[in-house]
Amino acid sequence: MKDYAIWKNSEDGKYTNKSAWNIVRNHRTKNFNVSHIWHSSVPFKFSFICWRLYFGKLPFNDVKAKFGNQDDIECLCCSTLHIGTIQHVFVQGESAINLWEKIGAPLGIKHQNISIRRVLQYGGEPNLRMESTNSYYRFPPLSYAGKFGKLGLLVNMVTKEDFYQYNMVIQCILNIKAAINNSFPKVSTDGIWSNMCDYIERLKPVVKCLTVCWNKPDEGKLKLNTDGSFIRSNNKAGISGVLRNDQDDFIMAFSLFVDCFSSNHAEAMAANYGSRWCIQHGLNNFDIELDSAIITNMSNQKDTNNLKLKHIIQDTTNTLRNANATFSHCFREANQVVDFLAKNASTSGNSIIYTNYQDLPREVKGILHLDKLQMPNFRRRFEKCNFFVS
Repeated sequence: MKDYAIWKNSEDGKYTNKSAWNIVRNHRTKNFNVSHIWHSSVPFKFSFICWRLYFGKLPFNDVKAKFGNQDDIECLCCSTLHIGTIQHVFVQGESAINLWEKIGAPLGIKHQNISIRRVLQYGGEPNLRMESTNSYYRFPPLSYAGKFGKLGLLVNMVTKEDFYQYNMVIQCILNIKAAINNSFPKVSTDGIWSNMCDYIERLKPVVKCLTVCWNKPDEGKLKLNTDGSFIRSNNKAGISGVLRNDQDDFIMAFSLFVDCFSSNHAEAMAANYGSRWCIQHGLNNFDIELDSAIITNMSNQKDTNNLKLKHIIQDTTNTLRNANATFSHCFREANQVVDFLAKNASTSGNSIIYTNYQDLPREVKGILHLDKLQMPNFRRRFEKCNFFVS
């Protein structure tokens, strides 16, 4: 086999500048509040503005004064004279108070005259309660509205360069009404936020239920089910497999503790070990079934661009060169025997090969018996929906 270089610090074995930088960089202590501002459910522009706001990096009067700029610009959003500081524009100003009451109150966010950094820290409370829907959410108040799509609260206004050139209250209300009309053209909420919150809460994702069971191999063939388990917290892994004939009779099973770097690596090692065992014992006509679609595709293509898995896939291909073996994918619910054995190996650290049915763990015997009776399992999944897209 030809030698090739593998970069151990990346998932696919290829060198990247990012992985090299992560080796030499010094990681700071994780900031709990900042980590919640950068949330996957919050649009980037909201998170970016909230981040700048949290650290006081927006060009308001109090920030510019630190650099020697003493030009005090008045806040054009208030009827009386006020200097446009961060605290005033986002917390103390007339427009800010109006927005918190009009938009925040129906969402259960109470306006408080506290520092803007405390506002971003869950508003001083660990949980935010939507009073109109009796639900709990764990998002910073300003980026919280970003989770609902176009309802940007005050953050939506800061992104505009001509911030002081128009009345942000009117703009915000117009944007929100436009978002409601565009996203929910068939829903009547009478323009009341509490009605909108009630409607959003009633939107439930659709649950799809699929019956799954283990299928027998074709007549005269064997079926090898394999699986791998990798515990990322302690880097412990286990591989397993079970071999059965076309009458559902048990032939062999293995549960081995191994060293690997990912779940895909464990899946590939399990398929490789099971294939080798069959070939070494003169079994050349069998199907290999596993619940990893990635490894299944690699094995069927007989090659991969992932350098860390390349030698395993090639070794499996060479092992099965003269065998009548096929790879197929199954759902995890139909692979429960090896799923149990793999997890047991990764947690216990034991390596066992079973050739006698009576030596199997009691739980495995029960699952094998249910598979033989063709007892179905139920695969429940939530249908992914975006209720804010018309």
